[in-house]
Amino acid sequence: MLAEAYANTPIMPETKHYTDGLPHEPCNLRQLFIGGRKGKKGESGSRAWQNIYTEKENRETFSRGLDAMQDTHVRVLTEAMTAKRLSELGETRGYRGRHAIDAGRRLLRAANDNFEMAMELARYAAEE
Repeated sequence: MLAEAYANTPIMPETKHYTDGLPHEPCNLRQLFIGGRKGKKGESGSRAWQNIYTEKENRETFSRGLDAMQDTHVRVLTEAMTAKRLSELGETRGYRGRHAIDAGRRLLRAANDNFEMAMELARYAAEE
C-alpha cells in the first residue's frame, strides 16, 4: 500500500532529518515525561487507562442512581451534608425536640436505603 501511495504521488514533499534531541519548550523536562514523575507516596505521575475508565463508569452509574431516586430523598441527602445534627433534618420538616431527632434519623435512613437501592439498580442496568 505504501509503494502504491508513492507511485500515485506526483511530487513528494521534502523530508527533513534532524538530530535526536528534546524540544525547546518547556524548560522543565518533567512536564514532558509525567509518567516518570513520582508522587509524595511513591506512586507514578501517570494514571492507568483502566482507572480513568472505571472512574467514568462509576460517575455514570452514580448519575443514573441519583436520577432514579425520589426527589425528597435527594433533598434529604443534600441537606444532611450541611446539617450539623439530626435534629436539623427533622426541624426543617416541622418536628420539635426529641421528635425532630427521631424524624431526622428516620428520614436519613430512608434516604440512604433509597440511595442504595437506586445504586444497585443502576449497577444492574449498566451490566445489561
